Amino acid sequence: MPVAILTTLFALPYFTTQADIVTYVEQKHASVAVGGYFLIYAVVLLVIRIGLKQYFDTVRFGIWFWISTVSTAFYIVMLAIMENNWQMALAAAGMALGYGIIYSVLQATALLLAPISEQGLASATFYLGLDIGMAFGPIISGFIDSSLPITFFYPVELVLIPLVIIVYLIYRKRLNNAIDRH
Repeated sequence: MPVAILTTLFALPYFTTQADIVTYVEQKHASVAVGGYFLIYAVVLLVIRIGLKQYFDTVRFGIWFWISTVSTAFYIVMLAIMENNWQMALAAAGMALGYGIIYSVLQATALLLAPISEQGLASATFYLGLDIGMAFGPIISGFIDSSLPITFFYPVELVLIPLVIIVYLIYRKRLNNAIDRH
């Protein structure tokens, strides 16, 4: 369950951005070529995953967690202040480093924590967390957009950072020992 919870919390801002970045930029009247956001994200993510692929299930969870958490906070802040293409590119790279890394690490950790006979269930639970983030990210962003000024759209999402830290601190021994179990 801790993997599914963390998956949901990290997925919320990712799917919020996926659903609403074009509208967000329009409402801010920012001169940003937002069509390049996910291209930059994809290129950076590809480089990161190719470069680090052998480490996702061999390096302790905590190291990846802190890299991803800081990167997630960074990209949310960059999206909140985004006024130009450089800030957009930094946000996209931060998202790749944050969400892109933690996605792979959480998936590997779910399988490492489960006995072989329960790895199908572990995989399904990981994807349940992802599905919840995918479903509720856009719903929550719609609520934020309709209830608050656009300047609050991304800063409100920073509340997720303390939540992911709390979940991690509660389950850190179990998550960090996943590699030792195999």
